[in-house]
Amino acid sequence: MNATQRKIILIAGAAMLAVNVGLNLLLWGRTWRLERMLSSLQDQGESQYLSLQDQLNSRMDTLSDQVSSGESLLSYWDTQVGMGDGHTLAATVIVTPKEIGEGDTVSISIGEISAEAEESGGSYTATLSIPASPSELVPVVTITTAGGTKRQEVLPSVSTAEFFEVYYSFDVTVSDRAVQYSAGFQPGGNSVLSLPDDIAAVWLNVDWGDGQTERIPMAPDGDRIPDTAGVANASPESAVPAAGADVAASENAGAGSLYYSYYSAGLRLPEGESGFICNLFAEMETVYGTVYQIEPYTLLSDSASAGGAGGGNLYPEWEEEG
Repeated sequence: MNATQRKIILIAGAAMLAVNVGLNLLLWGRTWRLERMLSSLQDQGESQYLSLQDQLNSRMDTLSDQVSSGESLLSYWDTQVGMGDGHTLAATVIVTPKEIGEGDTVSISIGEISAEAEESGGSYTATLSIPASPSELVPVVTITTAGGTKRQEVLPSVSTAEFFEVYYSFDVTVSDRAVQYSAGFQPGGNSVLSLPDDIAAVWLNVDWGDGQTERIPMAPDGDRIPDTAGVANASPESAVPAAGADVAASENAGAGSLYYSYYSAGLRLPEGESGFICNLFAEMETVYGTVYQIEPYTLLSDSASAGGAGGGNLYPEWEEEG
């Protein structure tokens, strides 16, 4: 190989090397630009994601604030329950809508009973006659636009417990293993009940403690305890004899006195047993199906006590379970 050939080879090699370096630089430049573009896209994606997340969080915070603040269609509402005609309750609901358009109507419903509210000074009032029963009344307000669109809101529930309150007293006497149990009932101050007219039946429940129970019908005994204060009075000394009950009632009628209507039943204790004998408690059911139970009284066969007494306030079983 002469000198000319070697020069040609060197020049060709240098040219190839230059081309290779140039191609590498070109590829590196493109790769760098691609990496920058990818990095920029990634930054934009993260920024958009964070922005979207912030928007969602802001929206959730707004919704949470709306829920926690209890946003309502109404600026004011009130529910009042009183005694109605007969065995009914009168529920009066007053609401003031935040917004009301021309031709819009407001109605109030409790269960299946509803009535259109009357407007006065921007407030709407409706009175519903509700059958008297121990329950929670849940008023629902419906605003109907002139175009027929309805918006509803459920108001807080109202208990009817006070209209079924009953005062009670009971007395237990024991003599020669014979037990006499008397129970008296009187309607509470706001009760819809009229006793004894609304009493359907009274029973004496006996739990003998060995799985055996007994239910004894209790009969009216005619004795009543006058109570001018209108509160429970279980003192046996204040009992009015049966013969004088009607006289006492007539004498105190003008003073608004209340009287316990008494029922009684008797049973005999088993002979020759000691220790625990039984639990006694009266149960009263009204003609409307509400049931009241007096607290149990525990009777011991070896007790020196000749019995006991008690009194207080009762509500229907649904209230006890609530």
